[in-house]
Amino acid sequence: MASGPHSGTGLQAIERPNGEVRIVRAEDARVEEYRVILPRQDGRGWRTGRVRGPEGRRELVSPELCGARGIHVSVVTLPRGVRDEPHWHVSGEKVMYVTAGRGRIHCGSELEKSYEVGPGDCVYVPPFAVHAPESDENEELEFVMVSNAPMDVTVPG
Repeated sequence: MASGPHSGTGLQAIERPNGEVRIVRAEDARVEEYRVILPRQDGRGWRTGRVRGPEGRRELVSPELCGARGIHVSVVTLPRGVRDEPHWHVSGEKVMYVTAGRGRIHCGSELEKSYEVGPGDCVYVPPFAVHAPESDENEELEFVMVSNAPMDVTVPG
């Protein structure tokens, strides 16, 4: 007969997983890679592919870098006066935490909405929300991007 604080409650003992903390140093970060959906050249459906992001997108937490299974973290730096291409994500929720610079987040199916952002602002982007961050023409925009999907699919437009 089991004894202890939960005996008789139907609760089972929970074993602690054998987890290990992993450190990814800034010099170990890599240029972000992501999956995209693109139309097939023959016009018959869609295809997926991996795309290497620009140098200003540095992955810090991903399956390849540290074995992450449910989260992705990168630091994105948009040079002055640059707007990301409009896109949306299939399954991942995204959070952009602005750490430096000023810019705008354009959103809506036709990018009809625009919000000013600066250091300390946090932007939540649900799945399927079309968005395009843009840096101010006078300074870079830097933000930490966190996603609940380590390898989500990004759809242009």
